[in-house]
Amino acid sequence: MRVVLALLVTVILLGTAPAAASEAPPSERTGYIVSLSSAAIDAGIDSGEIAERYDAPLVDNFPALHQFSVLLTADDVRALRADTDVAALMPDGPAFLADVEDTSAGTDASNVDPRSGIDRIHADQVTLPAGLDPADVNVAVLDTGVSSKQPALNVVGGYNCLDNDQSSFGDVKGHGSHVAGIIGARDLGRGPRGVVPGASIWSIRVFDSTGQSTLSKVLCGLNWVAEHADTIQAVNFSAVFAQVNNGACGVTTSGNVIDPMHQAICRIVDDLGIPFVTAGGNFGSMASYVTPAAYTETIAVGAIVDTDGIPGGLGGGSKYGADDTRASFSNYGPTISIFAPGVNILSTTQFGGYITMSGTSMATPFVTGAVALYRLEHPEATPAQIKNALIASGDPGNWSTQPLLDLPRLLATDPSVVPNAAPVRDPLAFGRDGLPVR
Repeated sequence: MRVVLALLVTVILLGTAPAAASEAPPSERTGYIVSLSSAAIDAGIDSGEIAERYDAPLVDNFPALHQFSVLLTADDVRALRADTDVAALMPDGPAFLADVEDTSAGTDASNVDPRSGIDRIHADQVTLPAGLDPADVNVAVLDTGVSSKQPALNVVGGYNCLDNDQSSFGDVKGHGSHVAGIIGARDLGRGPRGVVPGASIWSIRVFDSTGQSTLSKVLCGLNWVAEHADTIQAVNFSAVFAQVNNGACGVTTSGNVIDPMHQAICRIVDDLGIPFVTAGGNFGSMASYVTPAAYTETIAVGAIVDTDGIPGGLGGGSKYGADDTRASFSNYGPTISIFAPGVNILSTTQFGGYITMSGTSMATPFVTGAVALYRLEHPEATPAQIKNALIASGDPGNWSTQPLLDLPRLLATDPSVVPNAAPVRDPLAFGRDGLPVR
């Protein structure tokens, strides 16, 4: 997966991906993502009208995002690029989960306390204030689905973007159920608990049984979130894809949309006020190479090794590094917002038991659970304020310049008095004109 994504990033950064797609044989149809222009939105023009205009098969519609996916010929692509009702046109592309496929509790995990991650972020010291019900914490997990057959999980609903089905959103791989358990597994006395035990989990299946997806399926999940913005406190996205980060919600100074994915995430975060927590990636390199971690609107999470649940670096080591150090696979750099435990994390499976997994996929839901709980206790807080509060309240360490999640300190932080975090200078970011910043 590392090689595939590295090649994909290289292709996109060199600007060759759209050209390659548009050079397909004239009669061959290729998947594209289309963003409607402001004029089209104001005029009430929808995806069906655009697709019919070019006699193009409509694949999926994302009305809450003003976007849709469609199959286009090379001639269609040229015509749509000149259509004033179209703000952006982008080839559909791949997305990948952000785990490192360590899915068994082998000898490497034999001495790991199953609650060490929870203890390390001090979630064991947190009790909900009187009158707050953990079921009031609502998190959308965009993943492989979440199993409602797992008794430790409170799965309250969801959507299957792979089949456009409102009922069959169960887990097809195990990754989504594991992530959900870190967020909200109930304490059944025989396994680990989540950050917010009993939290309401919304299972949004956007990845298949091989852990792969497309940008259009991710947009389907984001559209579901946008349509349920009054319910969802936070989004968990333990995955990565590769887009050019222009640092301006995918829009140039001239108003041209060059990244519909960034535009959609900004719609979720900036317009609807829902924090978007994402994996920093598992390539042991700059998180700037992957999106959505590189988008400054997101909360991007890196992973540390924690084997004893306490600070100090005195626990046993792991194959990903020593206790209280950055996991060797974890991405790093200025676009990472915060760190959390991500090695040999024991959590729920889709079949009712427990299993260990490692990756920034596992670090991310620790932060998502904390963010959702913080938003429940501080409903007036904006995503930017929540991100600032996470950084201001975190614990420093030798894993990076960014801190480690500290849940009690986060919950005690007043969002209205937290200073803004220093602006992120992403060395791989692209300017508002769409050209590289160097």
